[in-house]
Amino acid sequence: MLDVLRLPFIVHALLTASFAAVVAAVSGYFLVSRGLTFAGHALPNIGFAYDASVPAEALAPDVVDEIKRGDKTILVVGRIDYEDANDGRHATKICISYFPQISGFSACAEGNYLN
Repeated sequence: MLDVLRLPFIVHALLTASFAAVVAAVSGYFLVSRGLTFAGHALPNIGFAYDASVPAEALAPDVVDEIKRGDKTILVVGRIDYEDANDGRHATKICISYFPQISGFSACAEGNYLN
C-alpha cells in the first residue's frame, strides 16, 4: 500500500498539494477576516503566471531529496497591500517555510505581519 509513496510523481503531487493547502489556508484566513474575498480572485492569476515561469527542473528528484534532507528549503513570501471601504491602507505579509523535521510548512520566525 505505501509503495506508491516511492513514486516520484506521487511525491511531487503530495508536496504540491501540501503547498497549495498551506497557501490557501493562510491567505484565505486573512482575506475572510478582512472582508476582502474579492482579492482572492487575483490569487489564481498570480499562481498561473508564476507556474509558467518556473523551470521544469525546479522539483527534480535530486532537488526533492535535498529538501527532505534539509540541504535546501522552500520559502514562500507574499504581501498584499489594499485599501478598505473607509480609505484605510492595510498590508498583509506572510512568510512560511518547509521544515523536513515535521514534513510540513510552518510560519517563519519573522516576516508575518497584519495591520
